[in-house]
Amino acid sequence: MLTKCKRRCALCFGLDNDDKEKRGQLVHVDRDGDNINEDNAAFLCIPHHDLYDSTSRQAKGYMPGELKQHRETLLVYVLTLKSEPNDPVNGAKPTVGLDVYDRRLLIYKATREFVREVFKDLRPDLQLILKFNADTDEALFLFDDALAGYLETLFKNALRLHTVDLLRERMQTDADEAEKFVALLQEGKDLAEWFAEQPEGIRARFAPFLRLA
Repeated sequence: MLTKCKRRCALCFGLDNDDKEKRGQLVHVDRDGDNINEDNAAFLCIPHHDLYDSTSRQAKGYMPGELKQHRETLLVYVLTLKSEPNDPVNGAKPTVGLDVYDRRLLIYKATREFVREVFKDLRPDLQLILKFNADTDEALFLFDDALAGYLETLFKNALRLHTVDLLRERMQTDADEAEKFVALLQEGKDLAEWFAEQPEGIRARFAPFLRLA
């Protein structure tokens, strides 16, 4: 589990969109110390570990199902953390064959279809997001860093939209949660507006790579 999550805290990522490496510990999701199956493990930073293991008479603590969902979302995200490719030997520029156009075109079509699906109901599921990551996995080698970075931003924003929707559904409606709920509504609105602007941006970003001599 430590290797899979790369020491990213599941609750930091799910609740705060924080993907930085953290000092922390493995926890038993169902709080059963005898259950040592990998599915019962999650990595949490020290503060979130303390909160997860503590109990309160008034505040609603983090639930096992909640932690599992955030852990699964995090693990999908971590799959996309790629190492940078080695620099070309002696500063030589890499060359590509003519078939690269067809491969670029497939990624362009997959990107446009992904944005359409996300914007359809603004509730993308993990399978759709994971499929987009797989469909665009070669982007780092077929395009420049800017376009590859843009595709990663599409992925991250879709994943965050999924998480925001999940958080809104599970949030309690008491006064203590009202401020957080409003903040999530605004974040969801901002993400929806961002995705609405992407079709034209996608065409402009891909155009230089899809012109045939």
